[in-house]
Amino acid sequence: MTNFFGYMKLIRIALIFLLLAAPVYSQQNATEWLAKGKEFEANGFNDLAIKCYNEVILLEPHNADDWINRGEALMRGGLDSGMRMRDYLDNVINAYDEAIILDPKNVVAWIAKGDALNTQGLLLSVPSKYEDAFKCFDQATKLDPRNVNAWNLKASVLGNMGKDNESLDAYDEAIALAPNNAILMRNKADVLSYMNRTAESDALFAQATELDPENN
Repeated sequence: MTNFFGYMKLIRIALIFLLLAAPVYSQQNATEWLAKGKEFEANGFNDLAIKCYNEVILLEPHNADDWINRGEALMRGGLDSGMRMRDYLDNVINAYDEAIILDPKNVVAWIAKGDALNTQGLLLSVPSKYEDAFKCFDQATKLDPRNVNAWNLKASVLGNMGKDNESLDAYDEAIALAPNNAILMRNKADVLSYMNRTAESDALFAQATELDPENN
């Protein structure tokens, strides 16, 4: 077993070396840095992916997608970087803010920022962040009313805010768009259960289980 893990470590080191060993001229090319960042991220090297995305942003500071890539990598690898939780989450949110400034109609950026704010509220016990997260998800649903993920996350954060009836309404919007989505049904059933609407909750759980029996 020890030899196996040692072998895997060598493979990881070799992968890093190969990805960093590109010709110097390619390091001046944002596309090359972006490709390296995606490769590092796919293999779990989020800290190296962040460095690549930083280089991309230096070369293309006005590309919203590059800021989103940086924010996503920070979100995945922030805790591993040794930064304080508050600092790394602030960095994540700042990246999405930059994306939104560059492209105010970018639904992905609004959803990602809302998710980071919701995480900040949960992990740091800052309830005011839920309101900020809600505003992001609300904007996302206004920009793209058929975005199921935005409705689901909006419903979730409304639940965190104690607005259970509004949370149910948001889940209804999501389920109307994706009527066979068992995850949405379970999420709504959880809210119903919390509200002591047991019969409705049980019926919805049963419906979700029928649709997706392996994840009940």
